[in-house]
Amino acid sequence: MQVHADESSSVVEGVSKFVVGEGGWALYGSAFGGHPNLSYWLTAIPGRIVGELSLWSARLGSALSGSLSLLLFTLFVWQVFGRRVGLFFLVFAVPFHLHVHYSRTAFPYIHAVFFAALVSLAFARFTKEPSVRRAIEVGVAVGLGALVYPATHVLPLAIIAAVALGVFPRIVQERGAGAGRKRSALLSFVFIVGALVAMAPQLFFTATHGYDSRLRQTFILHPSSTQHCAYHPLHRGSECYHPRNCVV
Repeated sequence: MQVHADESSSVVEGVSKFVVGEGGWALYGSAFGGHPNLSYWLTAIPGRIVGELSLWSARLGSALSGSLSLLLFTLFVWQVFGRRVGLFFLVFAVPFHLHVHYSRTAFPYIHAVFFAALVSLAFARFTKEPSVRRAIEVGVAVGLGALVYPATHVLPLAIIAAVALGVFPRIVQERGAGAGRKRSALLSFVFIVGALVAMAPQLFFTATHGYDSRLRQTFILHPSSTQHCAYHPLHRGSECYHPRNCVV
């Protein structure tokens, strides 16, 4: 398959993070489209390892993330539904179009799938054994996932809902009201700490270098999002660059 323009952009974006210049190894800098940077960084790593920038090295990162995501999702299904269902899942997931397509292109999307699989597996392990270590694992996975692609920002909301409706009521029932609430508060605290630790380099980098956080840019109410407006007949083809001029 020929190189898509967005693939080229992803490769250039990733490689630029390894070039000494403005920001240097700016893994957490601010650049193209307001997307988090980690996915571009992962796209560029294989080229740095093999020492060449080519179609093969540009797509190698996606292929690795896609293959590993299949393994992690299979382990997740195995953990939740048992070995037989996990094996059936793997058989049907291998030829799935979304996985096959994005595993062979240098786009950031398959990296989001990989971290969604990582978060899912970590959370499944946490639900079976709600411990401090498991909560930290989930928090770190969620924090890293937030730096990959905007779609992963829904993961914390899903986890909060699952914990509030399932895990914490079980802890309270097993340990009693007082001890259960204290345990739940502790696990919530270490989960938040784990997520913040994973995102700390970006928060520090954007604060010290004056960049607008790419994590914040992905939110829908950020100016970089609201200034992308639909064309309106009254504008007669003119482009609007300010939120108050937009007709959505």
